[in-house]
Amino acid sequence: MKERVFLDLLPGNQKIILNFLKNKLNITWVELSQIIRVNKSMIFFYCNDVCKMPLAYLIKLCFLSNQDLDEFELKTKTIPYCNKNNIVVPNKSVNLAEFIGVLYGDGCISKTSYSINVTCDAVLDKKYIEQIVIPFFKNLFDLNPKTRVQNGAVNCWVNSKSLFEFLSKLNFPVGKKKNKLIIPSWIIENEGYSIAFIRGLFDTDGGVHRHHKNSIQIGFTSNSPDFLKDVFNLMKKIGLNPKLGKKDIWFFGNSAKNFFAIIKPHNSKHLFKFNQFKINKKVPLSKEMYARAGIRTQVTA
Repeated sequence: MKERVFLDLLPGNQKIILNFLKNKLNITWVELSQIIRVNKSMIFFYCNDVCKMPLAYLIKLCFLSNQDLDEFELKTKTIPYCNKNNIVVPNKSVNLAEFIGVLYGDGCISKTSYSINVTCDAVLDKKYIEQIVIPFFKNLFDLNPKTRVQNGAVNCWVNSKSLFEFLSKLNFPVGKKKNKLIIPSWIIENEGYSIAFIRGLFDTDGGVHRHHKNSIQIGFTSNSPDFLKDVFNLMKKIGLNPKLGKKDIWFFGNSAKNFFAIIKPHNSKHLFKFNQFKINKKVPLSKEMYARAGIRTQVTA
């Protein structure tokens, strides 16, 4: 099996080295990412110690900047090369917590082909899949997902036994999720991770609605009572003020505004609806969102 050598440094040292080389080359972060041929967001994953950086990238940057590699006190770690079946296991982080929230919302895993899927609305969630979900697969696990649009839904997936096993160890249920979802303790115990988890969950499985003509309502629905209560308690813990129903959690008025201020959703459809409410005091209806996208008849995800 092929192997790759990665840096194995103390927290913060990858950022120090990258920042030093960036300044020595007198380039931007974008230009640095282009040199080693990774997405810009991956650079910040390295800087924040979410992922270990390949030694080959550092060697290339040192060569271009005439920097002696031996001047850095380096420790390295050999990891099997990542292909469709293998991943680099990420550290616990805000990004991983948000990805877990995405899976808890609109994701599922299957043992049949070791598939990990995220399925959303083909029209309203297109940008979210492209800008958030696909980069999560790439930047967290070094996997290149595939996408397919079918029956009004966009499916983003990978087939990876290693990722399947990684998620299984986090107690993510195989197959149907009803009454099987348990929020990992490492997410509950960290406020930043909790916020990120709720962001991923809301971006995929939440909604911004018109309550009355000139009022807003934010909702999240689940058919798993225990999980719904756990999400409710987590929201209360981080300073939100939700209302708990039998199958849903709701925010109204100022509570909805506070939700956006704390959670900072990434899904553009939620952001558009919320911003339109702030401007016009009216939340766009779903049929208006489809009309805006040039779709006459609403499709279902």
